[in-house]
Amino acid sequence: MKFFERVKSPLITGIIIFIFTVVEIYFSMGNLSNSLSAACIKCSFMEDAFLFSFITSIFSVLVFGILKRLNHKKISLFIEFIFLNLIWLYWNYEIFVDRESAWSTYLFEEEVFYTIYWSILPVTILSVLAILIKNKARKIVEKNGRQQ
Repeated sequence: MKFFERVKSPLITGIIIFIFTVVEIYFSMGNLSNSLSAACIKCSFMEDAFLFSFITSIFSVLVFGILKRLNHKKISLFIEFIFLNLIWLYWNYEIFVDRESAWSTYLFEEEVFYTIYWSILPVTILSVLAILIKNKARKIVEKNGRQQ
C-alpha cells in the first residue's frame, strides 16, 4: 500500500500532462493533421502527438518531482510554466518542420515565427490550466493520504 501512495501523485501528474499535451498539440498544430510526415510517411498526426505526450509526461513527472522539493512555491510554478511552454513549443516546432517545412522552403526564422504564431495562445492557456489542475489534484491526493 505504501508503494501506491508514493506513485499516486506522480501518476496523476503524468496523466494530466499527457492529456494536456495531446490537446495542446492538436489545438496548435491540428491544421497540419492531414499533412504527410517527412520522417515517417505512414505515421499519423495523432501517433506523433501521443508519442510526444508520453515523452513530455515522463520528463514532467521528473522535473515537477524535483521542483516539489523547493520551498519557493512561486518559483516552482514559474519554472513549471516555462518548462511546459518550452517543451510544447519545441514539439510544435518539430511537427511544423516535419509536416510542413520539410516539404517546402522555409527559413529557420520563418519556421520559428509560424510555430510561435500558431502556438502561443494554446500553449499559454493550456500550460496555466495544466499547472493549476495538476496542483489542485496533488493537494487532493495529499489531503486524502493524510486522512487515512
